[in-house]
Amino acid sequence: MVIVVSDAFEEFSKKLGVICYSDLIKKLSSSDTAHLLNRNIIAGQGLSDSEIDYTYCLSMSIGMEKEFNHWYHWNRHPKADCSLPYKQKPENVLISEPQRTADDQFSAAVFLNPQSELMSDHLTGQHVQGMVLIEACR
Repeated sequence: MVIVVSDAFEEFSKKLGVICYSDLIKKLSSSDTAHLLNRNIIAGQGLSDSEIDYTYCLSMSIGMEKEFNHWYHWNRHPKADCSLPYKQKPENVLISEPQRTADDQFSAAVFLNPQSELMSDHLTGQHVQGMVLIEACR
């Protein structure tokens, strides 16, 4: 398994099994894909919809359907409307549209956008600060 993260998480991408977006695109564009073959390539945090779409199309064009077979579908949670978390800018919305899982329970995916108000001032690429997770839950 290889996890692909936003370039903003470059420090995190130095860990085993993680690669940043621009490095993946360079490898796919140059056909330097030997170490990616027969591995699940996972779309991680911080990737934009356009980066996901581009990578998916590029991988299909070079015959890597198996490695990227879930790439497009796993990342298609519609973001919550800005009015739900009381945000004015889409990059500051941290959750998907909540889905009811029981009468009094909901579930939502978390999106970490490096340009969000909470991430832009403290982004080491090594961890997610607790306030981001608290704000997503709130």
